[in-house]
Amino acid sequence: MRKLWLPALLCLLLCSCNSRDRQTPLAPSGPTGTPAQVAPPVSGELHFTASPMDIGAIQSITALGKMAPWGHTLPTDHVYFEHHEGLPSPYPPVPVYAPGAGTIQFINNGRIDVQVNTVFKYWIGPLTLADGIAPGVKVEAGTLLGYHSTYPAFDFAVLRSTLRLGFANPARYGQDTYMSDGPIQYFDEPLRSALEAKVRRTGADKQGRLNYDVAGTLAGNWFASDLPVSESGLGGTQYYGNRRLSFARDVYSPDRPRVSLGGLGFTGLYGVTDDAPAFESVTSASGLVVFRLMSPGAPQSVPNGLQLGWLLVQLLSAEQLRIEAVGLPSPAPLAQAGSAPTDFSGRAETYLR
Repeated sequence: MRKLWLPALLCLLLCSCNSRDRQTPLAPSGPTGTPAQVAPPVSGELHFTASPMDIGAIQSITALGKMAPWGHTLPTDHVYFEHHEGLPSPYPPVPVYAPGAGTIQFINNGRIDVQVNTVFKYWIGPLTLADGIAPGVKVEAGTLLGYHSTYPAFDFAVLRSTLRLGFANPARYGQDTYMSDGPIQYFDEPLRSALEAKVRRTGADKQGRLNYDVAGTLAGNWFASDLPVSESGLGGTQYYGNRRLSFARDVYSPDRPRVSLGGLGFTGLYGVTDDAPAFESVTSASGLVVFRLMSPGAPQSVPNGLQLGWLLVQLLSAEQLRIEAVGLPSPAPLAQAGSAPTDFSGRAETYLR
């Protein structure tokens, strides 16, 4: 089994969401559907007119759907504003401003939630609070909220109460997730175009995506069979990340499939080969399917072609998955990876929707 090199570092950099890790999952009501296609945005309800930080100081913006196991095994429901990526800590404090007007609803571990109206709210953080920032305070676009220095990026999210992302099992998620909407689209021009130019993502979609669930298929999120549905949204090492997995897409290059494993003795983010079956094509009729787990390489770079292991999957039903990861002794080119396993061993585990 290989050592967990890069995932541990990514977790340290990206697990800045201390307050959201403790959200209580709520079963949504109303219709469900595909991501970003349920209940169109309410016209005129949300206008951001100030950048959360000085645009010239933004290195890049990471869209919805970042995966960095085990801290963020599932695609993230918030974006990142990168300001000191690649530099060692401590980081100089970065001023962070309110992008739009509203009332501070609550503050938890430096995360500031601002209610805009009955439909929209946004949250941002974690921050060291500026003077006068407290629950109940009204802020305007451009109000100094505080300073960020704990990580090379801070979190930013928009929640839309009319939105219900169509997860296969909505009860697994809290409202931070099933109401999460892409925030960059709500900035007025010319600010929106300036921020979109900072989004590190190929293609026209600069908002990102966090729900890849396709019912009855392998695609999307899965949870360890011993993780109760009612506890799936809780934080802490007992529940968070290491008992989840996702078959999704790369946040930087959404044309590339990704396997995100928060356990199985093989925590990490992996690519698959070009000839691998599409995740949404794997059903209970497919039987045993074996994937090569490939090194994803650096973001938006040419993959290095190194295989790290094998992944055996079998959908026992639409909601039950048998799965096992088998690591190689060391990364190897495809021709040197040896023969694929032909069946599960006693280490196979069961995951559920």
